[in-house]
Amino acid sequence: MAKTIKILLVDDHHLVRRGIRGIVEKAGMEVIGEASTGDEAVRMSRELSPDVILMDVHMPGTSGIDATRKICRYNPDTKVMALSAFSGEPYPSNFFKAGAAGYLTKGCDEKEMVQAIRVIYSGQRYISPSLAQRTVLQRMSNRGDSPFAKLSKREMEVALLVAAGHKPQKIAELLHIEQKSVNSHRYHIFKKVGVETDVSLTLLAMQHDLIGTPDVIPS
Repeated sequence: MAKTIKILLVDDHHLVRRGIRGIVEKAGMEVIGEASTGDEAVRMSRELSPDVILMDVHMPGTSGIDATRKICRYNPDTKVMALSAFSGEPYPSNFFKAGAAGYLTKGCDEKEMVQAIRVIYSGQRYISPSLAQRTVLQRMSNRGDSPFAKLSKREMEVALLVAAGHKPQKIAELLHIEQKSVNSHRYHIFKKVGVETDVSLTLLAMQHDLIGTPDVIPS
């Protein structure tokens, strides 16, 4: 029987915490605590040892980023997922530098939130496809010409997920499209950027600094 994922919710708005609690409990996860400040989050993480912490950015006192840094230093087995209203830089980069395993915006749907929690609990990193694309486009604008500039918005989303090691079925679930559409996008991506395999696409994305070393190397 699969282990129940234990969650600590950190947000200074009670209604937000209540809404998130309903989502994760509906998915079979257990909320073992709630914190409204970064300082409370640090203390409760040590007392309760949650599997996953959903962390807001701005709270009274210690910020979500500073709390994440402290939690990851003293509780390396606990995975922190940033859940923020802010989608632009430097928030995602700062959270990942602090040790977070994932970054979601509060505009995500229930299915993506649950999926993201399970992904980081399994030891991988997660970032919303739309947010990942925005970050990549910002990097591309600073680096000049790139073969990835030839891709459409949807192709870029698929390319990033392929490069991160996700299989077509999982990509279809994350983007809410048919698997045959994923395969079609993948074919056109390969043609446009000049590669023939998922591994080559991953290496090319790393070469152009669009991703770091992936947690899962595609086969």
